[in-house]
Amino acid sequence: MKLDTAIAAFKAETSASNEGLIMAISACDGNDIEILLMTIRKDIESLATSQLMAIYPEQVSTSAKTPYKLAVFREGLCWRFEELARCSADHYATSDLAVAITLTRAAMECAAAVCYLFVVSRSFVQGGTLEALDQISERLLVGSKSNPDMPEAINVLTMLSKADMEISGIERCYKALSEYAHPNWSGTAFIYSQHHTDALYTSFGRNERNSMALAGTGINALQAALKLFQCGFNGFSDCFEDLVKKCEQHLDKSK
Repeated sequence: MKLDTAIAAFKAETSASNEGLIMAISACDGNDIEILLMTIRKDIESLATSQLMAIYPEQVSTSAKTPYKLAVFREGLCWRFEELARCSADHYATSDLAVAITLTRAAMECAAAVCYLFVVSRSFVQGGTLEALDQISERLLVGSKSNPDMPEAINVLTMLSKADMEISGIERCYKALSEYAHPNWSGTAFIYSQHHTDALYTSFGRNERNSMALAGTGINALQAALKLFQCGFNGFSDCFEDLVKKCEQHLDKSK
């Protein structure tokens, strides 16, 4: 599948309104879990059908390298997000809530990354410099937090902050997920144990409190991550043609 064909196919299958995303974040009441999972799995399948097996530089631009780097980064995010979201949905279905919520949190980070990609691309089209965009593309594509020989990776909290500026509520949702992804009270005692005051003992098990509300909260957060990913994906796709043209114009002027 070619780059432009894949973008068009995915955009045709998705609806990325801000209103829908905010509703998904807010509606954490645990209702209609099976329906939500069906909807989420359909969206994940739509993303999977648009995944590319390869991107060639000439498909993007015959002269500018930066758009190719950004396209490669975006496609890597597609593969990563699809795997995280698909496995998260599977674990919600089996009540493995710690795993499911941790994967949802990782998917939210991935969605924030594609939203960040859209924001920096839009800023370049509106008046940025090619040098600055290329530096960002290097940090996104080959950035690292541990290898000093590689560009410094952009902090995921920076990406989440940019995403929250686009759609309010993303950071709040991420912080809520973090409480269950970490081995503190929410992520350990609350999920796996129930204290029985009258009998003076504590029982343990998977989702020991049988908290449908917690499962619903996590599933709604996964749906929010999907909507955010769609928003960033579609926004980047909408400005990508102008980005390529502007990159090529910058190169022509520098000759």
